Amino acid sequence: MLTGLTSGCQKNDPAANAQSPPPLSVKLQKIGTGTIEESCQFVGSLEAQQKVILQPQTQGRRIESILVSSGQ
Repeated sequence: MLTGLTSGCQKNDPAANAQSPPPLSVKLQKIGTGTIEESCQFVGSLEAQQKVILQPQTQGRRIESILVSSGQ
């Protein structure tokens, strides 16, 4: 009777008995270290977010000199 009980508890799974596919072969390659320079070139123009118009506060006066350079 003990043999009958233990044989009834065993699982007979057909998927477990199926053979797994063979392992895939892979190719190994040695790598080295080095420097990679990445650059991009673009053509465009820049425009300031804020603009200023220089003019005298009273009529008849002239601006004689601007003491800053473009970009300052």
